Amino acid sequence: LSYLSFLYALSSIHFSCFFFFLMIRRPPRSTLSSSSAASDVYKRQVDSTVVSSVMGLLSDTDPTVQVAALAVLSNVCLEFSPLKQVLLDHLVVERVSELLTQAPHIKVRVQAIWMLRNLAYKSTLSLKQSIVARIHPRELGLDEVVVPQTSCASDAVTQLTEHGLALVRNLLADDLSVQLVLDWMSGHEYHLLELIRSYLGSTSPCLVQHALQLLVNISSSPNPKHKQLIMSHSELLQAVVHHTYCHDTDPAHCHDTDPAHCHDTDPAHCHDTDPELRLAAVWCLINLTWPNQQGSADRVARLASLGCHDRLYKFLNLGTDAYVGRVHLALAHFNHPNPVPNPDSPNSP
Repeated sequence: LSYLSFLYALSSIHFSCFFFFLMIRRPPRSTLSSSSAASDVYKRQVDSTVVSSVMGLLSDTDPTVQVAALAVLSNVCLEFSPLKQVLLDHLVVERVSELLTQAPHIKVRVQAIWMLRNLAYKSTLSLKQSIVARIHPRELGLDEVVVPQTSCASDAVTQLTEHGLALVRNLLADDLSVQLVLDWMSGHEYHLLELIRSYLGSTSPCLVQHALQLLVNISSSPNPKHKQLIMSHSELLQAVVHHTYCHDTDPAHCHDTDPAHCHDTDPAHCHDTDPELRLAAVWCLINLTWPNQQGSADRVARLASLGCHDRLYKFLNLGTDAYVGRVHLALAHFNHPNPVPNPDSPNSP
């Protein structure tokens, strides 16, 4: 373990030095000297040896060693890491996916998902296809019963689910990736939007945050069919609207007979503790209402009928600068004079 701890620290230092090198290095030359070429070959050999040694520890029978090895791999598989290709050459997706499937220890599974999560970040479509081809959605903890809680990652089961949702989030990056994930989950009889809806009802802010970010990524797809999947799910839309404004937690300020309905009686009474949830919800509205995208007129009309425009306007100047800026953008979308209609809409020309 001391060796793995050293490698983990070394990998962190390596990235710091790598960025420092990028800042101070001289402009690249048009030719590469023979000594530089030999140095690069030697470095690749050393990198390959280190990666091979760490991956060999994945077969260790001690879960603590496996977790430590996965932590090192999680550090060196990041998008900017020069070792990422070395890992792929050593079939890291196959090895870690196999470990995720077979490991009985939940902490090993958590770290394996974390590693795949980092690997999937800003990765190519082919790499994402390789990941989903080797894992089942249930291995990401999406079937686990999440105990209601008000804090983040307080137990291994919740950590498993959080990292599982984060992995799915990193897989959803563009319209092709969105379709890949939808097909992958439906092929295993999982319905992504239903999962998102269930996690939006969690009392864990981290799970709600991941669920909202999944909607943000799906809604950012330029494919109007992906946006329509959200628009046709009434409960999802209501959940997004619910999170776009803060909630007054003092019943004394509520003018409704049911305190659960007390949301926006007075912005001055807002005691929202997690503005990131509101920001993610507003981003979802922005993505659904880009004026130059097909069907935006119908989506704007539907969201306005749910009270989005009025609520956003009421809380226009309440919150962080980032939130207020995004609210201004969302309102600009709602007020755009020429949104693009859906060609299938009865009101389209």
